[in-house]
Amino acid sequence: MEGHLTNLEALIVSNGKEDGVALHGGLSGQERELLALIGQGQAIKQIAAALGVCEKTVWTMRQRVLKKLELRTTADLVKYALKRGLAD
Repeated sequence: MEGHLTNLEALIVSNGKEDGVALHGGLSGQERELLALIGQGQAIKQIAAALGVCEKTVWTMRQRVLKKLELRTTADLVKYALKRGLAD
């Protein structure tokens, strides 16, 4: 099958972007927890209390997660978390 990529090859070429395949695997434990809390609809103040950090730290972490997942908005984070069952 020359000229055709296998599923694995397509995932490698797309750098994991194919249907958002496990980009969250590159997140730290605290970043994954943040993503779950955002997916649950928690406010920044609530997330800060749950993680034991200040609100500014939550904003900074949120920005890092957005960048790592190649997303743009909080709504994108919520959709990402819900679609992948991370907001449980």
